[in-house]
Amino acid sequence: ASVDVSTPAQPIPGGDSLQLVATPRDSLGRALADKQIVWSSSDTSVARVNTTGWVIGRHIGSAVITATSEQRNGTATVTVVAGPAARLGFVTQPITVTAGVPITPPVSVAAQDVAGNTATGFSGPVTIAFATNPAGATLSGTLTVNAAGGIATFSDLSIDKSGSGYTLKATSGSLTTATSSAVSVAGSMASLKVRSTMKSA
Repeated sequence: ASVDVSTPAQPIPGGDSLQLVATPRDSLGRALADKQIVWSSSDTSVARVNTTGWVIGRHIGSAVITATSEQRNGTATVTVVAGPAARLGFVTQPITVTAGVPITPPVSVAAQDVAGNTATGFSGPVTIAFATNPAGATLSGTLTVNAAGGIATFSDLSIDKSGSGYTLKATSGSLTTATSSAVSVAGSMASLKVRSTMKSA
């Protein structure tokens, strides 16, 4: 006796699904009808399977899908790849920010498929701007960057005024916009020296 499982014809893009079919067979290879089948995945972070054999791709990688019937197993390997770009996500958030100084490490934004995988084939322009600007600051640097391997890196961004609660937003055509976490901008050393001199005087 055995269990045959259909083999996927091609990889699954993240967020997509496909139907696997399991066929229990007797010792002569004849298909057996009305047999209970239990489905499982070796790695549910890569692909999940429901009780009827529908597989949903999640994160890039491979998983073995197993169909069990009367203590007999059949398997199929499913490979998940990045799907088309659907949204943007900040890969590197603004962390250390001093007024007038390039943000380090540089802010980077990824084009992602619906499951959150980086869409490595995306090379379109990504534009960054303020989402919230509590101090009326100016965001300087190269504000539109073409993605490489699905990621746009903004290496020379700077904010010219200190304050707290700044957030950035990234946009690119019809992709869902991403907003960064809030960040505080410290005063520059030059402004601190000026304030110190004024107090001393």
